Amino acid sequence: MTEITAIETANIQDFVNKTITISGKQSSLFVKDIIIDDNPINRFYESICQNIGQNLRILFITSPEFKSIAQNLIDYFEARGFAGELSLIQEKRIELKTAQKIAFSIQDDTRVIIAVGGGSVMETAKMASSLRGLPLALYYATPECDGALTGYSQAYDNGAKELFDSSCAFVICVDMLLIGECSQNYIGAGLGSLASKYLALFDWYFGHIFSLRKFDYQIYETALSVLDNFLKFSPELLKKGKKAYLELIQTQLKISALTQLSQCPALLGGGHIGAINVLEMFFHKENRPLRLEGENLFLCSKITLRAYKLWLSKLKSGYFICPPDNTSRLEKFTDYLGVSELAALGKILVLDDYEQWEIMQYKWIEYNQDLVNKITRFSDCFEKYERAFKRVYDDAGFWTTKYLTDTDIMLMIGLAPDTLKSFCLISFVKLTGQLDKYLEGV
Repeated sequence: MTEITAIETANIQDFVNKTITISGKQSSLFVKDIIIDDNPINRFYESICQNIGQNLRILFITSPEFKSIAQNLIDYFEARGFAGELSLIQEKRIELKTAQKIAFSIQDDTRVIIAVGGGSVMETAKMASSLRGLPLALYYATPECDGALTGYSQAYDNGAKELFDSSCAFVICVDMLLIGECSQNYIGAGLGSLASKYLALFDWYFGHIFSLRKFDYQIYETALSVLDNFLKFSPELLKKGKKAYLELIQTQLKISALTQLSQCPALLGGGHIGAINVLEMFFHKENRPLRLEGENLFLCSKITLRAYKLWLSKLKSGYFICPPDNTSRLEKFTDYLGVSELAALGKILVLDDYEQWEIMQYKWIEYNQDLVNKITRFSDCFEKYERAFKRVYDDAGFWTTKYLTDTDIMLMIGLAPDTLKSFCLISFVKLTGQLDKYLEGV
């Protein structure tokens, strides 16, 4: 048996096929093999044969930018007795209908799905795999892999983003040679994904206190240790050091493993996720180009973190205004995000239980200083990630200040709690009426 706390300094591969002890309970990872190596195609092939089967028909899923890499894999597998078919995902954002279309078009004799690339390709493949009940393998060519081991995917359905249960991969492979060739924005996206976890951890704790959300202190503290441990390697990213790239991958996979072992999607959530949901929906409606998800996660986390610090220091019990103006909120959803009125009504956060509201106000008084201390600690850690994030880019000083307008930011904060299923600090502040001012004049 292996204690989960050992994940801070061990390699993620050491936890595969092991019994893991968490808070006195035993668990294990679903994945059968994790490969992290330079040009690991042969090892990947052997792992597929061992853990899934030989001479099978494979559906390879990728996007146009990774088509040549996927074709190389197809050629390699076909030369050894497999049959390969390629499906290209054209959409930039993850759509449930895309996963459904792929799933329903899969040939009856297909026995495994292999996704090649990163980001939206992997999430779509996880949903398609779940819909058809086929084993899944992931071949990463980018460092955005914080969802690799989880059985969750976020995707758009009828114009709004939702969290869905999806497949866990049997085999995960990261090609470090391709990671080393990635452009600066992919490396920054990997950093942004990690930095955003501080907000996820804060809101997981907040939801545990304010809405009795399932919580595990050992997972929580271990995730913080894993994130903090990476900071000593982050300066080497500027030099494109192989060790730093490896630790970037290891850290994301460790966070992904902790998410799976926690048996809840808390580490994929947080108030910043609501903000990025609004940003993506608004940009899509306006036909404006989006940067990579990890880059947007970084910016939305920075903005949300700043707002959290302000609210925790300024919002005092006794001055709460409840309820918020949901009529105005409904109009913003339909006018600015293109969501139907019926869909918007189903998403808007309301609280009808006055006794529950009084309890939350009492908890605000009781836990306020504790929350201030936590957000201060997390802010200090986030700033260290921010320094690494900005130094990775030649143009970071420009695009991180010019990418979003004041209107974008106000809309993001104002509507964020209504795109979330989980209860976060931003959800609580919405119920005080304090977010209505963010939507005035938008």
